[in-house]
Amino acid sequence: MATPVSVWRWRKPWPRYCTHNCASRCTTESCTRTSARSRRCTTRRDQRRGRMSRRRALKQGQSFTAQAVRIPATESRMSRPAILALACALALASLGAHAATPIQLDAAQQQALAIRSGAPEAAREILLTQLPALVTPAAGNAEAVTAPYAGVVTWIGAYEGDSVRQGQVLARVQSREAMLLASELTTAQSAAAAANAQAARDASLHQEGIIAAARVEQSRAAASAANARLRELRAAQALAPKSVLRPGEYELRAPFAGRVLTREVELGQAIDSLGMAFSIGRAGPVGLEIQIPESYRALLRPGLVVQLPDGTRGQVLSVGAAIDARTQSLKLRATAAGPKLMPGQRLGVDLALPAPAQTWKVPATAVTRSQSGATLYRLTAQGFVPVPVTVLDQTESALYVQARLPAQARIALSGALVLAGLAGGE
Repeated sequence: MATPVSVWRWRKPWPRYCTHNCASRCTTESCTRTSARSRRCTTRRDQRRGRMSRRRALKQGQSFTAQAVRIPATESRMSRPAILALACALALASLGAHAATPIQLDAAQQQALAIRSGAPEAAREILLTQLPALVTPAAGNAEAVTAPYAGVVTWIGAYEGDSVRQGQVLARVQSREAMLLASELTTAQSAAAAANAQAARDASLHQEGIIAAARVEQSRAAASAANARLRELRAAQALAPKSVLRPGEYELRAPFAGRVLTREVELGQAIDSLGMAFSIGRAGPVGLEIQIPESYRALLRPGLVVQLPDGTRGQVLSVGAAIDARTQSLKLRATAAGPKLMPGQRLGVDLALPAPAQTWKVPATAVTRSQSGATLYRLTAQGFVPVPVTVLDQTESALYVQARLPAQARIALSGALVLAGLAGGE
C-alpha cells in the first residue's frame, strides 16, 4: 500500500500587533511612531486609560480630577459657526467690561476715522411731523336738518357742497301726518275760539250775579286748555312749514346760511319721523381730530400750535381723557382756519411740543442703538466717554434725545459706530 505524501502549504503568519495598547489593535507594519496614524493611536490610548482610571476611582469611591488631553488640530470637532459664536461672546464680554473706559484718539486719528466732534444743540421744542388728522366741522358750526314727520321725498333743492341762505328750501316731503296735522289745527282753532267766547259770557253773567263763581272758573280752565292745544299744533306746524303746491306736503329749510355738508335723502325715498336729511355747516374754522402716541401724554396741553401742510396754523383745544385700545394713541381736538379744508378730509399735521429738561437735538450719526439702549459719546480730557440717552423723537436727519450733559459739553457728532467698535475692541 502506497504511503501518502504530505503536501506542504505556505501560510500567512499572524500579524504582530504594536505595543502601544491601541484600542483598534493596529499592527506594527501600519503603526509607527513617526506617522499620523501613530499619533492618533497614542491619543486613543490616552483616552482609554483615562476612562479606565475614572471607572476604577468610581468603583473605589474616590474623587478624581479630569486630565486635559491634547487633541490635534486635525481631529478638532469644533465647527466654524461655533468658533464664530465663541468669538462674538468674547467680544460682547469685552464690550461690557470696557464700556466706561475713555477712548483716547488724537486729532489725526479722529480725522482718519471720520469722527467729527462739536457741541449739541439744546432743543426748546420737539416737532412731531405727519401726525394723522381728520377734518371735522367745528364745534357749534354745524347743524342737522331732520324730518319732523314720516313721509316720501318729492323734491330736492340742494346737494353736497351747495351754498344755501337762511330759510332756503332744501327738500319737500309728502306726509300723511302733515295732512292730519292741518285738520287738527283747524279743529283746535275752532275749539279755542268757542272756549274763549264761553269764558267771556260766563264772566259777564257772573258780574250780573246770575251764575256762581265756580262756573266761571270752569269756563276759564276750558279756554286755557284749548289755547294750549292750539299753540302746540302751531309749533308743530312751524317745524314743517306747509307747502303751497300739494296738500299734506311740507318743506325742509336751511336753519342758517352756510354750505351743505352731507345729504342723506334721495328723490322718492321714504324717510322716518325725525330722520336726518341734511347737515349744514357755517363758513369759518374747521375742527381737527389728531391722533398722537400715548408716550407723549405728559407733554400735551391745550394751546399747543398745530401746523397744516399748506402752512396754516391751528391751536389745540382739548386733550383726550382715554387711550384708544386698538391704536394706543390719544385724541387731540384742535381748530384751524383754511379755505381748502373740507370735513371728512384726512391729512398729516405737525405738532410742536415743549421739550423737557436736558433735551438735545443731535445728528442721527451721533447715536448708536443696541439692545441695552441708545448711546452717544462725550468728548472729555481723557477721551470719548459713552453716555446713555433716551430717544424722544427722530426726523430724517436728526434725533431728539434726553441726556445729562453740561452746558458746554462736546460730543461726537459723527462716527459713533466707529467709537462703539473701538470700545468693544479694547
